[in-house]
Amino acid sequence: MTAHQPSPHHWAKRQYDSQDFENMRNNGICAGLDGLTNVDGNLGKIDKKYAEHLRQLWTVITEAFIQSPAFVDKVYRVGVGNPPYVQYGGHKLTHSDVTNLFNAWRITRYVDDPKHIVEIGGGFGCLAAQLKRFYPKCKFTMVDLEDSLKIQRYYLKESLDNLNDFTFQQDMEGIEQADLVINIRSMMEMTPEQIAYYLEKIQENDVEWFYCVNRYSKHMTKLREYPFDDDWIPYVSQHLPGQDHIHEYLLKRGDGRFTNQLRTLRL
Repeated sequence: MTAHQPSPHHWAKRQYDSQDFENMRNNGICAGLDGLTNVDGNLGKIDKKYAEHLRQLWTVITEAFIQSPAFVDKVYRVGVGNPPYVQYGGHKLTHSDVTNLFNAWRITRYVDDPKHIVEIGGGFGCLAAQLKRFYPKCKFTMVDLEDSLKIQRYYLKESLDNLNDFTFQQDMEGIEQADLVINIRSMMEMTPEQIAYYLEKIQENDVEWFYCVNRYSKHMTKLREYPFDDDWIPYVSQHLPGQDHIHEYLLKRGDGRFTNQLRTLRL
């Protein structure tokens, strides 16, 4: 199995045959990529419990972590793909957009003026759009499955002025040196062989920063068993706010003993 093929656990019920991209976030096209679009292709419900959870998550992220209305106003947008949302505090809230807001904030607090960002498994493109608004001169390479790349092209084209700074491809071959590589919640869906492929490419190209956010354990993989080498320094290492089954790493290339730290993670 090559790196750009679907893993055995990849979302198999995405309603990709639909061409109604204007409503892609509530018609099954984004199944498995978006908060309310379930992996079975059906749309979940915004009930009182879900709405309250989303408001609480927004409060935790924006008040306890971000504390910057200017940042939120600069990068946060909801609308493309016609997603269901909760209106709160003058913003339209969806789970995917809110959690990506935290990811974007974390990255921008540490990574200064990157020239090239590579995102592996970029969902429907939400985080890339947020980061492009913050880093307007940065180039992006999106690495994903063919159907996901088509979704990302649509979302990013509708969200940004143009796609001149974006490249879309199905593997890591031929990618010029990146300042930052991002993988959020997709390595945990891969086979060990696929994870090894991506980490080898990241480490042999001497990427400066790697933002890795994945479950401690899922299917046949465990985060503590990912084949990292020692030459990483963790600037961030913690579970995500409100999601203690997912670990957040922001790693910088440098002399270290990272594998010793990695082994201390829970199973």
